[in-house]
Amino acid sequence: MKLLTKEETIVLLKQPNGPARIDFEAAWDVLPQLLEQEDLRAAVLAVWVRAARSKSGQERLLAQISVSAMQDLLKDPLSKVRKNAARLAGLLGRTEDGPALLDAFQAESVRMVRPSQILALGALGCADRLLEYQVPEAATPEEEKHVAEEQEALRKVMTAHRPQQKHRVKALRRGMRAELTTARHLEPALVRELKTVGIQGEMKAPGRVAIEMTSYKSLLQVRSWREILFPLLTFQAPQDRWGKIVEKRVLPNLVTLLHQVYEGEAPYAYRIELKAAVDRRQTSRQIASALEHPDLVNSTSSYDTELRFEQHGRSTTVYLKLCTLPDPRFSYRTGTVSASIHPANAAAVMDWASPYLKAGASVLDPCCGSGTMLIERARFDTCGSLFGIDIAKEAIRIAENNTEAAGLEAKFIVKDCRQFEVKERFDEVISNLPFGNRVGDHETNLELYETLFQKLPKWLKPGGTAVLYTMEVGLTRDMLKKYRRSMRLLAETRTEAGGLDPGIFIIRMLS
Repeated sequence: MKLLTKEETIVLLKQPNGPARIDFEAAWDVLPQLLEQEDLRAAVLAVWVRAARSKSGQERLLAQISVSAMQDLLKDPLSKVRKNAARLAGLLGRTEDGPALLDAFQAESVRMVRPSQILALGALGCADRLLEYQVPEAATPEEEKHVAEEQEALRKVMTAHRPQQKHRVKALRRGMRAELTTARHLEPALVRELKTVGIQGEMKAPGRVAIEMTSYKSLLQVRSWREILFPLLTFQAPQDRWGKIVEKRVLPNLVTLLHQVYEGEAPYAYRIELKAAVDRRQTSRQIASALEHPDLVNSTSSYDTELRFEQHGRSTTVYLKLCTLPDPRFSYRTGTVSASIHPANAAAVMDWASPYLKAGASVLDPCCGSGTMLIERARFDTCGSLFGIDIAKEAIRIAENNTEAAGLEAKFIVKDCRQFEVKERFDEVISNLPFGNRVGDHETNLELYETLFQKLPKWLKPGGTAVLYTMEVGLTRDMLKKYRRSMRLLAETRTEAGGLDPGIFIIRMLS
């Protein structure tokens, strides 16, 4: 990186839109010197405002600009300097600048400066000092624009300051189109499960099944979906047009829909989720600006809804997720362990494996973790007994708690499954085996899987079934070839889990 000289920086600062074009890293050393020049001070602060949008920039500026220096900038004779100083103070977030900023705001006579001061006061935790503030009316037509900006800044600050109450969903309109997410390649299992409760499902895309809402109560009887998303709009447009599209085609319908489905008064808090190849920061700001409305609050920490933008090829779909929609299906999960399978994924595995499962089966999980696979097996169909093994004492404690919360009886022991011997063989072995990617490593799994496949005929009755869920697909196939005289592969598929693509194997014991 070529550093800018003092003269080069001055030339750039004086050009139209110069502060936005300067590489502040290249000009960093000379900018403090130029702050002393009255005609360049506002431009220097504009460069620093850009720098303060990054964490590293904030840290460097906080070390460089003292509280007393900020105080002087906030009461500078030039209104543009005061405006940019307020913006900078808000971005730096140093609470010690609050008193000087409040004094500057109370003394401010130039209307274009006040919106920036109000927003900065909100950022510094001084919103309570604005509770009784009333925006003065415009004295001239020229002031009306600044009055509107000041009112909007005050609304933003006070809305963010107001404690957000979570809104309960009161009703889902019958006939609303929705998409259920599920594990990829297991969509047919979800469609089949939906059919059992009278809901017609259709595969929309990998990992997606489209439905029309009938009864949410019925939908809660289906265990293999993870999320329910409501499509609002599909469009094709470049990134710089997204804001306009959201403002004209999403905002009106969104506000109406939220009033219909939520109890309580507005505003409704939302967050933006981008699953698209775009500039995330710029696009999020563009969308949030387009969603400016008295009934909506953009919040990243506490929210009622999520607006999700998913890009597939040239098309982008906007989805609404109702984050406060109650989902008690997996309330038994009092705890989890590392690399636990999502319970909806476990349920989908059971549904996919259903042609090979036996009612009233005795079931063993030799690597049970938090017990999710055993619980979802029992939820799918009746089991004669459930037995779980794990080498980790904490995992067994969690599995016992989860199973009790699910209202099931099961036996768990702390043991290395490689040393586990049975007195009476089981009908089924069902397990989410160590992947190697997140638990242990591939070299460790070589020995583990070798022993496990040696043990399967000893654990299972002749004709018994093993359902194995693992990322070690190649290793599992090797073991099946090696032990083909004692077992046979009945079915195999690949799915997805958190960016990985594990395999599911259905294996029948021959003897």
